[in-house]
Amino acid sequence: MSYNRQLASLQSSSGPSAETDDPHTVRGLLRYCRGWLKGDIDAEALQKPCLEMANRLRGAAEATFSDLDKNPELCDEVRDPILDTGEAYEAIATILEDLPRLAGENRREEFEEALAEFETERLAVVDATDEINAQMSEGVPRCPKCGESGEDERCEHCRLILLYPDPKQLQDYSHRSAHLSPMHRQIYDAYVAVLKGELSLEGLLAKLPPLSVHLKELSSLCDGYEHSDQDWVDGQRKDTETAAAGIERIKGAASTYQTSDLHRGWEDIFDSSISVQNQLIQLGVATGELEDTPTMASDDLQFGLR
Repeated sequence: MSYNRQLASLQSSSGPSAETDDPHTVRGLLRYCRGWLKGDIDAEALQKPCLEMANRLRGAAEATFSDLDKNPELCDEVRDPILDTGEAYEAIATILEDLPRLAGENRREEFEEALAEFETERLAVVDATDEINAQMSEGVPRCPKCGESGEDERCEHCRLILLYPDPKQLQDYSHRSAHLSPMHRQIYDAYVAVLKGELSLEGLLAKLPPLSVHLKELSSLCDGYEHSDQDWVDGQRKDTETAAAGIERIKGAASTYQTSDLHRGWEDIFDSSISVQNQLIQLGVATGELEDTPTMASDDLQFGLR
């Protein structure tokens, strides 16, 4: 179960915000369309923003329905608000595709009715988003695969360790990548698999020891390397310590069951490893085969929403 970044962006633009007629947000476009009723804008001016937003919404709805189809195990408690959101976006898209025509034909009454339906569906998105946020923030561990909660350590159906979702990831859409070792890629792939419910936490923990050994070797290399800039040596040592701390944070998830420990642990490993890698390359120290490794691909990693 991972997170649909496009859907999240549209959801965030649908909720309460400063009064604005910005047609690039769902709420702002609704206000913008009301400008035609007030005589502030021409019917022709509705064409481009309405059709562009309709395309975005249909894309988000299609991705959401596809994701739900790929996760038949998802429990109704988690599935229902996601489905409601996708259906609301699809409904809004249909309305937006019709508004320019209604305005062009000066059908004010039907235009007003369409805007009222637009607002109803927008509020449906807000309600569904609030429900999703509540699930993420309620402090209840859930199965990464089906979303079920329970009193046992493992999901009764999927036999995966239950984890506490990380609400902060709802606002985090960062996506970076760097060329790191296959060892890092294996850890990243296992990390993603855990959050998708394709691998239990033990599988990720089993990937960590080789990197721990590698970091100790790098630390020894820094200790024995003669360099005129002591600050550089200290920086390298700090980077390896940060990566080691990231490993320990991921290991800690075995007792805390916090998805946030997995996210922050991987971020520490990724960021520190980039720094170490760059410095070693500059020194001409062989680092082996490199692979493109993301820090976090938000489209793949959000717990419980895809």
